[in-house]
Amino acid sequence: MGDPERNQISFRISPEVAEKLRNVARLYNLSPSQFAKAVLYERLGIFHIPIDRRRKVKRAVRFRAGNLKDLKELNRLESY
Repeated sequence: MGDPERNQISFRISPEVAEKLRNVARLYNLSPSQFAKAVLYERLGIFHIPIDRRRKVKRAVRFRAGNLKDLKELNRLESY
């Protein structure tokens, strides 16, 4: 079975709206696009389709011997 057909939409928003969107999405631990999708689904009365809740996780910095950049990053992290 293939995936059901999906469509992508995009629109432009002002910087003020973008800032408010980021702030509100952060309250719900969502990305701005996930929050916008949730609001759209809610307004359309679609509650049976799950919202993608994947979050990007920052990976730990690995130290590689002999790499000066990694050594500086390691020292910066240890200074906290």
